[in-house]
Amino acid sequence: MKKSLLAFLFAGTNIVNAQITFTQNDVAGVGKICLRANDTIHTKTAGGINPGTAGANQTWAFPTLAVGHVDTLTFTNPNWTPAMSSFPTANLAMKNSTDTSIAYISNTASGLFILGIYADVAGNGTFQPVKENLAEEVNSFPDTYNSAFSNTSKLSFTVPYTKQAGVDSIKVKQTVVKNIKTDGWGNLTTPLGTFSTLRSSGKVITFDTILAHVIINNSWVGIATTLDTVKHFSWVANNIGYSLLEFDSTKADTIKNITWLKATPTINSVNELSLNHNVFVYPNPAISTVNFEIKNADASSITLFNIAGERIAVIPINKSNHVTYNVDVLAEGIYFYNLLNTEGIPIDRGKIAVVR
Repeated sequence: MKKSLLAFLFAGTNIVNAQITFTQNDVAGVGKICLRANDTIHTKTAGGINPGTAGANQTWAFPTLAVGHVDTLTFTNPNWTPAMSSFPTANLAMKNSTDTSIAYISNTASGLFILGIYADVAGNGTFQPVKENLAEEVNSFPDTYNSAFSNTSKLSFTVPYTKQAGVDSIKVKQTVVKNIKTDGWGNLTTPLGTFSTLRSSGKVITFDTILAHVIINNSWVGIATTLDTVKHFSWVANNIGYSLLEFDSTKADTIKNITWLKATPTINSVNELSLNHNVFVYPNPAISTVNFEIKNADASSITLFNIAGERIAVIPINKSNHVTYNVDVLAEGIYFYNLLNTEGIPIDRGKIAVVR
C-alpha cells in the first residue's frame, strides 16, 4: 500500500551556508535515474536516529545511514508507459525497479502532486491503474523556510477475491491527511556528502478501510480499518532530483521508512522507447534485473546481444507478455535486443544498459 510513493529532491555537492528556495525546476525530469537506499537497520531501535532541531542555519548529520536494499527510480515520459490513458494530466512518471510500479505525477509551478499509480496492488501478478480521487501533494512551490501546506488525498481500488465463500471482491479505500511545514534550513550530511538543504516536517495521518463484496445480497461489508499517525521528515536541495533523506517518526520515537539518496541522479543515455513501440523496457539502465513488457505484438521471444553482436541469451515470452531478466551475470555496458514473432522474425529492437 502506498505511503509516500514519491519524495523529492535534488542538488549539487557544494556546501553553501545560506537558505535555498526549492521549485518545480528542482524536481527530476524525464531521463533521470535515481538510486534510493532503504535503511532497515536504524528502524529496529527507538532513538536509533534523531531528527535534530528545527530553525535557521542548522546542521543535521546522518553519516551512518545503512543500505538494506536499493531501489532504482527511473523518471520518464508518462506517454511512454502502459497506463498513460488513465492519467492524462500527468507530465512525469516514476518507475520503481523493486516492485515495477509506476507513479504518475503532475509537476507544476505551484506544487508537486501524485495522481495515482500503476501497480500489482492485489499481489497476483496483475497490474492495474489506481487513481487518486484527490491528488496527494508532496511539495508546494516555491518552497522556502516557514512555507507550509495542508492536503487531503483519497484513493480506492477493487480487486477480485476468491479465498472466502460468498465473497467475490475486496475494496480498499485510503485517505491521507498532511499538515507540512518547512521548519528549517542548513547543512545536511549523509553518506553521499554534505548539502545545503531545506527540511520539512509535519503530521501525516493515513486511514485505511477494507470492505468485502458479499454476493448473496450484493452489498459491501467493512472488515478492517487502520489508522496510522506519524511525523514525516524530509530534506531537499537544489538541482539533485530526489529527496536526500526522509523518514517517519512515531510516538514511541521509533524511526521507520528511512530512505536516502545513494548516488547523485544521472541522465539515462539509453532510449527507453523501442523502435516500433512494441516493447516497454525498465529500468533502463538496469542494475540487477530488467523488465520487458510487450504490447500490440504477437511475440514469442527476445534475443539479447552484446556490443560485438554475439547472441548471449534467448528469453521466452510468457502468456502475460511481461518477463523479467536477471542481468547480474552480465558485465557493465550496452546490450541490444530483438523482439521475435512466432515465426522467429524480428519485429522490434532496442538497447539496454547495465550499470554497477
